[in-house]
Amino acid sequence: MEMRKKRTNLCFLTLIVAAFSVLLVHGCSFSEYDLVVEDSSGMVLEEANSTRALSEQNCRNDLVISVSESEEYLDYLMSLHMFFDKFDSYYSSLNDKEKIQLEENLNNDDYIEDIIDESCIRNELEQMINAQNQLKNTAYFHLNKLERSMLISLDCTYIHKTVLLKTRGEGDDARKCAEIRDKAIQAASDLAIKEKEACDDAYESGTTVHAYCYFKAAKKFSKAKEEAKEEYERCIGK
Repeated sequence: MEMRKKRTNLCFLTLIVAAFSVLLVHGCSFSEYDLVVEDSSGMVLEEANSTRALSEQNCRNDLVISVSESEEYLDYLMSLHMFFDKFDSYYSSLNDKEKIQLEENLNNDDYIEDIIDESCIRNELEQMINAQNQLKNTAYFHLNKLERSMLISLDCTYIHKTVLLKTRGEGDDARKCAEIRDKAIQAASDLAIKEKEACDDAYESGTTVHAYCYFKAAKKFSKAKEEAKEEYERCIGK
């Protein structure tokens, strides 16, 4: 639980700095911002629009943070990571021929069903869908699509960074290669999030086709992540 709190605090800071430029906490009542000022000629100058917009944005920030602190969201986030990580381990165990075969059969439902059993990810898949259904009891679905995607993609644990040992003559090059790799993995993570959101928009939660859509999103993430690591190996091998 303490680790969860540390992750949450760090991710809140990242979310606020990266996504929202205003952090002053205001109440969600707009009445205190409805400023009316008279100039020297007696004309009324209304300055409520800009302050109301600012207050509305602050309220959206508060809503995002309240969702990210909820037990339901943290459970969903954990189940999401468990699913992607479990599939990634399976994908990494495949040889090149098996990966090509998987790629060629992504539209074969029977094949995907067999792979779900073979990779032992059915439990993680069901847990993730169940956790997402629990989000219906929170304000998560009151967030717009951008806020939902941003909330998940800014989670700190999506980037799997490798600690590089600095050796004489190649430390700087290794760091540059690592930066290239990490950016590519982050891009893969962002792509997976977009694919997942597309699945949620297109299919009813818990249906077979919804689960298969998640499977395909996980495959795209694992493939892109693998390509990023291969590029890193080529980079440091120069």
